[in-house]
Amino acid sequence: MDEIDKWIRHRIRAIQLKHWKRGRTAYRELRQRGVAHDTAIGIAMYVRSWWRTANQLVHVAFPKSYFDQLGIPRLGR
Repeated sequence: MDEIDKWIRHRIRAIQLKHWKRGRTAYRELRQRGVAHDTAIGIAMYVRSWWRTANQLVHVAFPKSYFDQLGIPRLGR
C-alpha cells in the first residue's frame, strides 16, 4: 500500500507542476505556498523536466501535509 500511496502523490505533484508551464509562474506559486526562495528557484528552473532534476525539491514543496490539507487520505500507515 505504501508504494501505491507514493506513486499517487508523485502523480499529483506532476499534475500540479504541469499546470505551471512557465518557470516564473511556478516560482510565484511556490513562493505563495511558503516554499523557500532557493527551493522555488530550483524547481522553477526545471519546471518542464522536474522529475529528472528536482525530484527531492518537489517533495519539499509538496509534503504529505499538503495532501492532508487537500483532504486526500493516506493509503499507508
